[in-house]
Amino acid sequence: AEVAVKFDLPIALRQAIEHHHHPEGAGPPHRRLVEIVHVADAVRAMLGGSASVDSLAYRVEPAVIAGLGLDDASLSEVLIE
Repeated sequence: AEVAVKFDLPIALRQAIEHHHHPEGAGPPHRRLVEIVHVADAVRAMLGGSASVDSLAYRVEPAVIAGLGLDDASLSEVLIE
């Protein structure tokens, strides 16, 4: 997030970078973008997109899933595709 500030990236991108692991910390104007990035990052981790051990413990916030109109079935479809 500090690099985003250094390069004067738009606030929406800064919020997504800073809060994608904990979307509840994002400001209301950018929360939906942060939630989408949160879910996308979790899907990437589930598909083995990271060599990081902590990616195995990534938890998608249930409220975020519901708020985006997703459910277990739709997330499963994404993982299968």
